Amino acid sequence: MKTSFSFFVIVCALGVGPVRSEILAGGIPFQLSLAVSAGASQSHIEADGLLKSYFEPTGTIQHPLAGAGGLDCEMRIGKFAAVSLGMKYEYRGENTGITTVQFNDDIFDHTLQTTAGFYYLSTPLLLKGGYCGKSAWVFVRAGLNMSLLVGDALSWVIDGQPATPGSDRMPSLSISQYDCSGIIGCEAGLRFGHHGVFFTVDYIHGFYNISYTLGGWATNVAYEGCVGYRYFF
Repeated sequence: MKTSFSFFVIVCALGVGPVRSEILAGGIPFQLSLAVSAGASQSHIEADGLLKSYFEPTGTIQHPLAGAGGLDCEMRIGKFAAVSLGMKYEYRGENTGITTVQFNDDIFDHTLQTTAGFYYLSTPLLLKGGYCGKSAWVFVRAGLNMSLLVGDALSWVIDGQPATPGSDRMPSLSISQYDCSGIIGCEAGLRFGHHGVFFTVDYIHGFYNISYTLGGWATNVAYEGCVGYRYFF
C-alpha cells in the first residue's frame, strides 16, 4: 500500500508540472490527467463452509447499496491505450433480514438479523484499451484493486438485542486486514478542451479470504458505477 501510494503521489506531481500532450515519449504521444469520481456499489459475499453459515445464517440475504468515490491519475498513450492509478473509499459486505430461527440449545423461536460490512481504502491499477479522440473516449478496462481494511461492522441481533461476539450463539470473527480483487469494466466520456466528464461501470471480484478464523472461504464481490470529472494537462 505504501509503494502504491508513493507511486500515485509521484505521478500526480508529474501531472501538475510542465507536461503537455505535445511531448513525445519514444515517438508516441502521451497525456496526463487527474480525475475525481463518485457513485454507488452493490456488493455481496461468496462463501462456503462455516464462513457461509456465519455470513448467511438465514436465506433472507440483502445486498447493500453503498457509496463509492475517489480520484485517479491517468496517462493516455497514443489514441488507443491508457493506464491509471487511483485511490478510492469503498464498502463491501452483505446483510440478512429479520428471520425467525431456532438455536440448538433452545426450543423456542427467536428472531435473527445480521450485518457484515467492511470499509476499505483501495488503490486500483487499471490498464485501458479502446479509442480516445479529441471530443470523446471509450475504454474497456481491467486491473487489480489492492485494499486496506479501515473499519468493519459485524453484528448479530437476536430478539432485538446485539449478541456478544464469541458467545454460544455468535462466533467471534477476525477480518483480514488486506484484500486484493480483480476489476473488469468499461468507461466512456466526453471532452471539452482541458475538461472531461465520464462514467464507469465495473465488476469487482475478490481473491483473498475475508477471514481465516472459521473454516471455509469467503470473498467480496461487487458491481460499481460512477460518474466523474477529468482535467487534462
